Amino acid sequence: MRGGKEALNFLRSGRVQEIADTVLETSFLGFLLLLFFSSQAANFALILLGLSWIIRRLSAPSFFPKTPLGKPLLFFFISLSLSALFSETRSHSLQQLASEAPKILVIFFGSLEYLRDQDRFRRLFWATAWVIFVIGADGLLQLVLGQDLIRGAALLRGRVRAHFPSPTFFEYALPLFSFPLLLLEQGGKWWKRAFIGLAALAFALSAAFSGTRSVWIALALILILVALSSRHKVLYLCFLGILILAVAVLPIAKTRHRLSSPRDLVSEQKYQRMLAWQISYRLFLSRPILGRGLDFFVKYKRNAELQRPYLSPSVYERVKASGKGAVFPVYHPHSIYLEVLASQGVIGMAAFLSVLIVLFHSLWRKRRGPPLLFWGTWAALLSFLICGAVGTSFYHLWSYGIFWLLAGMGLALKGENGIGSRGISV
Repeated sequence: MRGGKEALNFLRSGRVQEIADTVLETSFLGFLLLLFFSSQAANFALILLGLSWIIRRLSAPSFFPKTPLGKPLLFFFISLSLSALFSETRSHSLQQLASEAPKILVIFFGSLEYLRDQDRFRRLFWATAWVIFVIGADGLLQLVLGQDLIRGAALLRGRVRAHFPSPTFFEYALPLFSFPLLLLEQGGKWWKRAFIGLAALAFALSAAFSGTRSVWIALALILILVALSSRHKVLYLCFLGILILAVAVLPIAKTRHRLSSPRDLVSEQKYQRMLAWQISYRLFLSRPILGRGLDFFVKYKRNAELQRPYLSPSVYERVKASGKGAVFPVYHPHSIYLEVLASQGVIGMAAFLSVLIVLFHSLWRKRRGPPLLFWGTWAALLSFLICGAVGTSFYHLWSYGIFWLLAGMGLALKGENGIGSRGISV
């Protein structure tokens, strides 16, 4: 007993707390930088983030910080647990729950803890600028070379592949796009502003050529919302014009069967999405209360026998014979809303909506705080929800990692009466 108290006092000591704070900051930024490029490295960063967060909280008055999302978050985890416990593939669902649930907690509480220091917003935004730059440059390079390493190139060449080397899906990284734009508002040395502008332009063009309508809408929304509080509205109008031009000139590559318009490009995607939505909807109808569990879209090779009963033979044969690039089994539903319904049922959807309602309500109450941060965070969350309607997967680390990071960020913002209400140096 005495040894336990001594160990606890040691962990609460100033020196240990300083080290833990340094590790927390490094691992948090490391997770963000590695998320889209190496899942293994990102998971290791999460382990360090979780351990440093625990040590940091030992010196706090209460271990778990008070947050408006406390009850909705608990509701969401209860729904996850019930879906896994009553799933017909219980062992696989419980494994998925045990693997992903701790990561969600670490990302959310780690983000909330890290961003309590308002000066750290600048470092976060610079990290997102590097992520945006690498993904955008990679996308343009591969599109020019004509390789099927990104979504846009694969679609323009007339086929969709089940898995792509990362970084690929612009829907997942798109919510981060608003934060480098906030750095442009603060001025600074010309070469820094040039780098941020280049990163934003490369990502915007790559995302536009991805051929995904949700990405186009979300990009335009981000530019409009950030422009609301910007001193450089002409700059964002130029960005928006470049985006419209990029969409208008699709396609730009030689293909086996040339696409004559963006509408033809969209038709290449609809078969996969219609297939995924039909399976997801039927999964939901088969168990509407608690859902089918968390693993119907995870274990790709095992999914064929699990999903086949929820697709009529005639539709299956027609899709396979159409040659439109549809992939079966479905590796994710291409809609976070249908995915939550199919996996967690009505209870899970209610829990998810409660998280969103409380999060947006808390964020709206801080609208009198720094306007750039408010509108930038608002744009990031809305773009996540827009892309999630037709593109992303809610249970993938790429997706929920960004969502819970943004949730922690939204709650960490200061309002009119908080510290930094006159503005935060980013």
